[in-house]
Amino acid sequence: MTKRLIDTFCKLVSIDSVSFHEEKMIYFLTEYLKNLGIEAKTDDMGNIYAYVKGSIEGEPVLLSAHTDTVSPGIGKMAVVHGDGKITSDGNTVLGADDAAGLAAILEALTVLKEKNIPHRDIELLLPAAEEVYIKGTSAFDFSVIKSKTAFVLDLDGRVGNAAFAAPGLISFEIKIKGRSAHAGFAPENGINAIAAAAEAITLIKQGRPDEISTLNIGTVSGGTATNIVSGECIVKGEVRSLEQSRAVGLFENVKKVFEVSAKKHGAEIEIKHCVDLTAYKTPKDGRAAVMFENACRKCGIEPKLITTFGGSDNNNFALHGIEGLVLAVGYVNAHTCGEYIYIKDLEAVTNIILKTVEV
Repeated sequence: MTKRLIDTFCKLVSIDSVSFHEEKMIYFLTEYLKNLGIEAKTDDMGNIYAYVKGSIEGEPVLLSAHTDTVSPGIGKMAVVHGDGKITSDGNTVLGADDAAGLAAILEALTVLKEKNIPHRDIELLLPAAEEVYIKGTSAFDFSVIKSKTAFVLDLDGRVGNAAFAAPGLISFEIKIKGRSAHAGFAPENGINAIAAAAEAITLIKQGRPDEISTLNIGTVSGGTATNIVSGECIVKGEVRSLEQSRAVGLFENVKKVFEVSAKKHGAEIEIKHCVDLTAYKTPKDGRAAVMFENACRKCGIEPKLITTFGGSDNNNFALHGIEGLVLAVGYVNAHTCGEYIYIKDLEAVTNIILKTVEV
């Protein structure tokens, strides 16, 4: 299993699949599944869906890993080191997020077939465009899904960890419109939009406003020249919280603070926002958790349910009544050129998936 698993992982890494450009990855995956006798369908967004009939009675389970990577992700190459560590060549991300999840699912399916291992029905959903606020599954037709339990292979860190809760995320853009004026001859005729924005920003608690939330002002842009009072300033940021209502409350406070500051300075304001993720909590004593914990222990791995402040396709699964966990796959430093994974972790997560679907 090990050699084939490594070969598959390295092949997946070598395929360029930056978000919205996953065509080559989709072709590879559908052909791989076809060779296993699994018919896969692809929708307009590039989401891959397949149903694998099993021989054990019971409800099916959904396995998922996304097909896209972040940038820099063109020309990726996996470098296998003597100690079992796999890295990129340093010029791109490795793309173990989420090639590792894909490789584990493909290997598990291959082992089930070649060893004729009895297993429950399996649904596959391999989404596109996950890295851009889960846009792939946001456009997916969930009416085709039969499973009520899902395992999403898309979390960094120790194999055996699984996220049962993830945050809601609201991104926002605030445009403050002041009035331009010559900074030397007539500054009093201007309304400095940057000053209004700066005052508001100083009144907002960034970082961790509470134990279950984060708030960040990510970019501030405005002005046209040093000798012109800034007539416009645009502020972009996000709030996250493990409680959706708390995320909404934090955003509403941001709005209020900026509105008050703009009014004080005599400026106008435009505020746009988008609910990119909806928070969820999967029951820690539910079916998904019990199945995962039993599978881990059969593999000699200690399971641990954790929370995460990152989103995944499981946020959308939860919206459609699917009870899911996001499983750690073992990669480290995701979204950087220093990303890496160890072969032993690829093997371990593959075995967990096998034990999950066998029972």
